[in-house]
Amino acid sequence: MPDDASPDPTAFLSGIDVESQLSAVQAGATADDTVTNLTFVACVLYSGRPWKTFQFAAPSPDAGALTMDQFVQKLNATLAASGYPPNLTWTSGACS
Repeated sequence: MPDDASPDPTAFLSGIDVESQLSAVQAGATADDTVTNLTFVACVLYSGRPWKTFQFAAPSPDAGALTMDQFVQKLNATLAASGYPPNLTWTSGACS
């Protein structure tokens, strides 16, 4: 269970356009113009606490999950490189 003192990753990721990071990860999954992309919503959590909701397009639920896995891995690598705990995860749906 996360403790109430868990830091806000916004402070760690300042100066990084996280939406651009998601777009970069997503670009490979949505490159085929012949495929209809679906809209997905996911909540990124830090230490189990909701941080930010993202909306993105992907051709299938599996591709959407892969996109979020890669996105969170990329952000966690950024956190780790900056000396912060790489504790980001994601779940389907909007953060509450």
